[in-house]
Amino acid sequence: MKLSKRQLSLIIENFLLLEHNKNEFESLLSNGSITDNDYNQIFKRGQPKGIFKDNTLRRVLYNTLIKQQGHSADDFIANFNDFKNKIITPFNSKQLAPRNNDISAKGKARQKIYDLLINGNATYDDFQEYIEFRETRESGGTNRLQIVIDEGFAGNTKHFEKVYEDNNWIVCYPKTYQGSIATARMGPDKKYYTPPEVIGALSWCTAIDSGNNMFLNYHRSLNLHMYYLTKKAGFDPNSSDKKLCLSFVKQGNNVKLYEGNATVNGNNRSIDKAQVVDIIGADLLEHLRKDVIKPHNGSHSERKQITRKEYYASVSAEQFKTLRDTAQSMNESDFQLFIREVKEYAMYSQDKDLLMMILNDDNPKIASAAVFIKMPEVSAIVTDRFVNSPHANLRAKATRREGLSEDLMWALCKDDDPKVRKMLTYRKDLPMDIKVEMYYDNDELVHRLISYDLKALSEFAPMSETSYEDESSEINQMAMFGVEYEEEHGYSEDNPAGSKIFQLTEAFYTEGNTFKLQKQFENYLNHSKEVGPELDIPYTIEIAEYGLELLKGANKQRREYYEFVMSGMAKQAGLPRKFQNISRTQLVAAGMLDR
Repeated sequence: MKLSKRQLSLIIENFLLLEHNKNEFESLLSNGSITDNDYNQIFKRGQPKGIFKDNTLRRVLYNTLIKQQGHSADDFIANFNDFKNKIITPFNSKQLAPRNNDISAKGKARQKIYDLLINGNATYDDFQEYIEFRETRESGGTNRLQIVIDEGFAGNTKHFEKVYEDNNWIVCYPKTYQGSIATARMGPDKKYYTPPEVIGALSWCTAIDSGNNMFLNYHRSLNLHMYYLTKKAGFDPNSSDKKLCLSFVKQGNNVKLYEGNATVNGNNRSIDKAQVVDIIGADLLEHLRKDVIKPHNGSHSERKQITRKEYYASVSAEQFKTLRDTAQSMNESDFQLFIREVKEYAMYSQDKDLLMMILNDDNPKIASAAVFIKMPEVSAIVTDRFVNSPHANLRAKATRREGLSEDLMWALCKDDDPKVRKMLTYRKDLPMDIKVEMYYDNDELVHRLISYDLKALSEFAPMSETSYEDESSEINQMAMFGVEYEEEHGYSEDNPAGSKIFQLTEAFYTEGNTFKLQKQFENYLNHSKEVGPELDIPYTIEIAEYGLELLKGANKQRREYYEFVMSGMAKQAGLPRKFQNISRTQLVAAGMLDR
């Protein structure tokens, strides 16, 4: 495959950008701004990992860390869907660009986040501010959260408990998303405010009034008991001690203050035990520590040792129904918070009735969580339910399910929604008769995707020009950035092509005879097992094993297609002659014809 000057220029530009960005994060690692664990969340063997393959998101994370906003890679991972759907994708597709002469509040918000992204200055807090603005403008948030505060101080402990109050501090123990938002944004007068009104700026992840709120991530996933302290006497919205969030870890009767990004001041800066004592005094800190230790009676519930799995597994079908019914009456922001939790119930619950409630829910956003159900007798019927769902997004999810039967593939290839049919074209196990059916699809994109696939199958196209295009890029990067070059062997960052594994993965872009390439990968692995991995790096074997797996899948497709053509079925189906020209060389390479 020949690259144009423009393509080559873009590859070099992206490579240099990545190298520069990687060096920036390595500098943060070396100066202690991030830990090894943080770095490993972002990069794996020198290349971006998971969601951080996105250049924009990686830049936003870097800006956030540089500005010490108190957010980690975990926060980005937890909120990625919202960030992607509401900011990154619209930005990349030019939909976020401000409109001419739009001086509305919405227009100004779009202009601000757009300018920050264009200039490469956006941070986590900027993303949250924009998303929260969108979600709360019409939600009536102030009224509903003021009610939560009023009821809590009147003795209703559903959302939070007041555990201490004197002339200097009000201390609350939040128990729900709503309780967390309400008490975090509460002023010294026990009134709810939208920052920066009265209480000043507040960027706690647990104070956000949107689907991105992180309260349960800390409270349940990290087993943290969190206390929100609001200063009463001399409250200053610009002071760092106007608000404190103190988090404790409990293991049996052993309780200690969690010193990290979950114990912070009003500016979202981490504070340690000595700083906490200096601000609130040793007596109040000890009072809170004892509050975590002891079982509670009366209006206060026991502070149990929390594990995420145990919590979600403990909820009964009846309790889940109550939660679901309550969610039905929530505004959009609160409802999104509930939807986030449904995935957890699906993953950890062993209550069949509860899992069936999720699967049968009328709301497709809730029902879609059924893909995470692990109970075999329920999981077995998820695919069939999704295929026959009235909701197109659930049918689209069905196209990606493992073990999808041919009958269900036929049903999906005739789906009324072209988006569902488009998703089906990406399957690598589509039978030939279904591919033919979709070749004649009246949707141009579906037809084009199948045509692309048939062209690649009928020619000696390299892996990068087949349905394995994404995997080709992935394995090439694994070899480029994953192998630690050793000068003594003649391999260096200036000469990455010196290693054999890199040459093999590069062939995913140049070698059309994938049967020959499969044999080369097999020989490489056999040699490695005899004499040890290349460069003494075991990761080279992992790369080769992955490449062999991909090639076996692609070659299985090609053999099936050759059989389809040679049997005369392609001609009978009316496929163009250009898709039927299978050469003797191809058949010999596939082992279907003697030399």
